[in-house]
Amino acid sequence: MERVERERGARRAVEGARSSRGESLHVDVQCRAGNVEIQARFTAETGVTVLFGESGVGKSTLLRTVAGLHHEVTGRVTLGAECWLDTAARVERPTHRRSLGMVFQHGALLTHLSVQGNLDYALRRSETPDATWMTELTRWLSLEPLLNRHPETLSGGERQRVALARALVRKPSVLLLDEPLAALDAPSRRELLARIVELPLREPLPVLLVTHDLDEACRAADQMLWLRNGGIAAQGTPAHVRGDPAFRSWYGLD
Repeated sequence: MERVERERGARRAVEGARSSRGESLHVDVQCRAGNVEIQARFTAETGVTVLFGESGVGKSTLLRTVAGLHHEVTGRVTLGAECWLDTAARVERPTHRRSLGMVFQHGALLTHLSVQGNLDYALRRSETPDATWMTELTRWLSLEPLLNRHPETLSGGERQRVALARALVRKPSVLLLDEPLAALDAPSRRELLARIVELPLREPLPVLLVTHDLDEACRAADQMLWLRNGGIAAQGTPAHVRGDPAFRSWYGLD
C-alpha cells in the first residue's frame, strides 16, 4: 500500500505539468441497463477513476456508454472540446471515432495472431503509428518473451498484460478497464494492478476502472465513484468514500 500511495502522490505532483496533454472526460447521462435506470454525472481527469459497487448497479453500462456501445441513453459525453455524445443535439460519435482503448475481463485477443501480431494489428489501426511507443509498452509490461506466442498458450495475467498493451498502442485519450483483474489469480492481480496505478505517470489520460473489489478500488483510485440505487451515492478520494456513513453501513465497515 505504501508503494501505491507514493505512486499516487507522484501522479498528482506531475498532473499540473501534464494537463495540457491530458483532456478531461465529462459524463452527464441517464441510461438503462435491463430494468435498472442509471443517472450519473462526473468528471474524470488524468489518473484513475474507479466505478465501484455491487454487481448489477450499472458500472459496465456506464463504461459502455462512454465507449459508444450502449445506446439506451440520453445526455452528454465530452472529452475536452470534443463532443462524443449529445442526444439533445442528435450527436453520437461512433466508437471507432472516439479516441479510447478498452480492456475487458478476458482480454478478447485475436486468437489467430501471435502477441506481436495483436500489437501490430493495433498499431496499424492507429492514426499516428508510433513503433517506438509500442516498444516502450512491450518493455514496460514485460512482454518480450511472449511476442511469438499465441493467446491460448498464455496465462490469464499474461493475456491481460497483452490486452493492456494492445489498448495503449494507439495512444488513446481515454482508457476503459472493465473488471480486467476479476478472472486472475492473486499474484497476477497484484502485478496488473500495479501497472494500472503506474500508467498515468507514463501516459497522461483519464482511466476508468470498473471493479467491485474494495481493496483494488482503494489501491488504484485517484477518484472513486460509489454506484448504488441507480446513481452515484458518493464520490471523491477513496478515503472520502470509505468515510461516508452510508457507505460504511452498506459495506459493513462499522
